[in-house]
Amino acid sequence: MMSTENRFQFAKSAILDEVMLLEASMNDFSYGTHAHEEFLFGVTLSGRQDFFALGEHHKSHANHVIVFNPEDAHDGHSGVADPLHYKMLYVHPDQLMPMLQSAGIRHADHFRVDQVVQQDAVLQTHILRLAALIESNSTSALEYSSALFEFAEYLAGQKGVHIESNVRKKDPVFELVRDYLHAHVSEEVSLDALSQVAHLSKYHLLRCFRDYFGMTLINIGKTIE
Repeated sequence: MMSTENRFQFAKSAILDEVMLLEASMNDFSYGTHAHEEFLFGVTLSGRQDFFALGEHHKSHANHVIVFNPEDAHDGHSGVADPLHYKMLYVHPDQLMPMLQSAGIRHADHFRVDQVVQQDAVLQTHILRLAALIESNSTSALEYSSALFEFAEYLAGQKGVHIESNVRKKDPVFELVRDYLHAHVSEEVSLDALSQVAHLSKYHLLRCFRDYFGMTLINIGKTIE
């Protein structure tokens, strides 16, 4: 029987259907062996999470990151007397793969994260940033897509993949996008709309715009305001 001290709260992105957040606090609950079709990116906030995955026993202490690839079978339970508290992002491959591809990952449909438990402060920041955006009622579609793409870029960087900037010093395409943002400053501007203005793919636009102006679409939108 599950204790009243065990709490599991799910939140779904109102903007991207393929992303979900679980916040869990548990004391005497354990997961049986199971797998997911999504990528799972979690942060242990307090306590310790113990689990068996990929033929090994793992322990995730506070501030450790846990990553499960799709179909990675695993179990899980609190490993110490203190309650376990963690946040876990569920990101469907259909959402992540196009971003990974734009970030330079070839054969993104075969992408896997190699390390199950990581002590990576930057990766933790990306995960908790996305979690906060899902939990917020005021997140814009542009802000959410930008954050998720920057997360995908970091995952690509973990594989040693980095795309060098080749943006020209003066490019009318990005000036046009900036002007469009300025003209629609009071409106909810979508990434799809901006990609049509620029005639570029969505994630290519995100990356090149940042390289050109030295700031993201979100940050430049805030400077306009």
